Amino acid sequence: MNPQDYRLAMPALASWWTVILGPKYALYIGLLCGLVIVLVYPHRHDFNRYWPTLVVICVTIVCTAITTSVHQRAVEHSLLFTASQRNLPVHITGTVTSFPIKKHGQTKFFLRAENLRVDDRRDQSSYLLAVEMRSSSTVQRYDVVTVGGKLEECTYRNQSDMCFVGQEITILSKPTGWEQYVGRIHQALIAYDESTSVAHDALVTGIAIGDDSRLPESYRERMRVLGLSHLTAVSGSHISLIILLAIVIVGWRWPLITGGASLVAVYALTTLVSPEPSVIRAVIMGIIYSIGVGLRYSVTAFPLLALTLIGSCLIVPQLATSLGFMLSVVAVWGIVVASRPLSRIMSEVMPLWLSETIAVPYIAGLATLPLVADLQPQVSLLAVVANALVAPVVVPLTILGMSGGVLMPIVPALGIYFLAGAQICSGWIDMVVTYLPCVAVPPIVSAFIQLSIGGMLLYWAHRRRSVANKVGDVEY
Repeated sequence: MNPQDYRLAMPALASWWTVILGPKYALYIGLLCGLVIVLVYPHRHDFNRYWPTLVVICVTIVCTAITTSVHQRAVEHSLLFTASQRNLPVHITGTVTSFPIKKHGQTKFFLRAENLRVDDRRDQSSYLLAVEMRSSSTVQRYDVVTVGGKLEECTYRNQSDMCFVGQEITILSKPTGWEQYVGRIHQALIAYDESTSVAHDALVTGIAIGDDSRLPESYRERMRVLGLSHLTAVSGSHISLIILLAIVIVGWRWPLITGGASLVAVYALTTLVSPEPSVIRAVIMGIIYSIGVGLRYSVTAFPLLALTLIGSCLIVPQLATSLGFMLSVVAVWGIVVASRPLSRIMSEVMPLWLSETIAVPYIAGLATLPLVADLQPQVSLLAVVANALVAPVVVPLTILGMSGGVLMPIVPALGIYFLAGAQICSGWIDMVVTYLPCVAVPPIVSAFIQLSIGGMLLYWAHRRRSVANKVGDVEY
């Protein structure tokens, strides 16, 4: 692999350090990178090959670090933070951005706040709030609402700026057009889940559009331990599939039209799935790639991810403190940097298709393990095995589930066949989740064992390659 391909190692590690050490260290990391540029600049001619890479690395780290620090201080000095500290009643006007989850007489959803009122003071800054209504509500995604209540801590703190407990809600306007149709798609998928007696059918909605609210908590916990919780978090695979579909339909003859079709497809998917941090990262990457297609510019994964990280921090600064976003960035970085060379080396001791299947979850799991150590006290030693077993059915399930959901409101007879096919795929995933032993251990133990096994496989592959080279050099 070209040494320049490691240009994203430091940006990803900057996110890694920020999450582990805390935002207060972010500014120091950014200043250190700025100092590196200043010190190396006079000698840049000695680094002709690596100077652009070094600049990309440092600029990405500076953007990540400074945005993290500034955003944290901005929230701490905002009216939102003041109302939370003083336990003041708040009235918020905004747009519902997620599919509402209705359980036990309560309704939970994410709200993009556009207007905040505390007594006679107003704040029109944009905030993402996790709202929990203590009563059942008829609110739907993309409704514009006014909610009254108080700010407090809750389980969604790492996904939003603040959590909000609402006592009253008023719907100001309902969605129209495509956004209204998105609600019908979601309702159709939920209705299909409820029409069957099999619990794992909720995986269809979870993997297709990211809504796993109907999965039992014990089932979700088992998926987390097995390292399968990412299946119900919409990510780059969804974006890749939708862009590929647009390119196949339109073709490459008119790049501008192809790029435009890709942008439309990415927008449609964005409005359909849950607005999680991993989704935003994947969407920004998809937008940049689509623009590159339209301009006939081919961009590789490394600069694409670097631009995504910079753009995300500038456009959506809340992501700078989101653990989900950092997990997504570090996982993608690890996969792009190390999965291909690792699978190539492992193919010396196993079939190529098996090495490629194992390498991706192995690298992603190791890269993100330090970030989930505090969040998850135990992880499974068989997480790589679990991911390898479910990998063949994830893409078919995603395509069938999304297609069935889109067709159900208009052609139910056809949509039901797609969902039935997705149900077969979810059945296989359910078998893996149910019958594969967890073998749960603390993250530090898991990391040590996985590194040991990986090291032994690499050593074995290296010995086999050395023996093969010696045999090939023998002269007769």
